[in-house]
Amino acid sequence: MTVSYKILSRDRLVYFHFSGLIRAGETGKAFADLVTHPNYDPALRQFSDFTDVTGVQLDSAKATRTMQASASELDQVDSPKAAIFLAPTPVGQSLALLVSKLWQDHTGLTPSITKTAAEALTLIGAPERDIASFLKQETLPSES
Repeated sequence: MTVSYKILSRDRLVYFHFSGLIRAGETGKAFADLVTHPNYDPALRQFSDFTDVTGVQLDSAKATRTMQASASELDQVDSPKAAIFLAPTPVGQSLALLVSKLWQDHTGLTPSITKTAAEALTLIGAPERDIASFLKQETLPSES
């Protein structure tokens, strides 16, 4: 599993790209890096792209521990103003629903789950219609 992020200044959001097989607990390093990033702001909107996720493998006990740890972290910081998940595949949609429930239960925020890049980009008000064009915009230094 790979997760990377970019802070996109024009749209005031963090773009996360997930790929491969997602296992419980593997995203922690990326999120730890993000919250210590000098340009991080809890008010940034979050856009998670699950297009390249090939599978989700969760041991129920480990997943519960990870969700509890994530929930306690979410309870300690301001939540973003919006979260959007791009999930065009059944695997991505199932991951988006799982993460969405975590956000909703612990922040009160109900993320939007979209099936197309154009739909996701419309929700954030971006003029681009595809992710490649969207990511060409200015990013803030020190992205992961």
